Amino acid sequence: MNPFNYKYWKLNNVVSDETRDFVLTSLSDKSFKEGLILDKDGNPVLDKKARNNKVVFADGQFLRDVFTPYIDKANSSSGWNYYIDWLEDVQVSKYGVNEHYGWHHDAMHYTKGVGHEKYEGRERKLTAVTLISDDFSGGEFELSHQIIGDNNDIKIEVLPVDLSLGDILVFPSFVWHRVKPVTSGIRHSMQVWCLGPPFK
Repeated sequence: MNPFNYKYWKLNNVVSDETRDFVLTSLSDKSFKEGLILDKDGNPVLDKKARNNKVVFADGQFLRDVFTPYIDKANSSSGWNYYIDWLEDVQVSKYGVNEHYGWHHDAMHYTKGVGHEKYEGRERKLTAVTLISDDFSGGEFELSHQIIGDNNDIKIEVLPVDLSLGDILVFPSFVWHRVKPVTSGIRHSMQVWCLGPPFK
């Protein structure tokens, strides 16, 4: 099986209402911070044209456990079979009206002194995302990848993903994706990055 046949793997209705309510309630008193991007030198910077949302990291095995069995299932069922040996802290993102996250990928390699010591020498291989609110409009999630045309020209295919409450979406971290602007309400999502030794 060619692992590139699967740009993503979606597991429907696997996160409970109780889990989502717990996360939103437990984060109500935490301080969300502006979402940053990395510049060409790998330094975190604020660039609201590229990314305009707020985030908070939630350490704790409970939240990793929400994702773990479904990441494992997606990784094997899709045929990716990436070697994963660590999950980062779970991130919760909040998007208000007109907030968005433009085209980007999550792939990165952690060198010494960057991030948690457990991340050192590992790289992001899979990204897993779930919505934890649905009282908003806009904020559509899209993936993108290159395809080779009939004349060997490269075309970009955009894949809208119908992501509903309770679904977990898993995809290789090198796949480009975006969150379109929210038009009403507040969009909350929860995501985690899956690490392993560098690809060879």
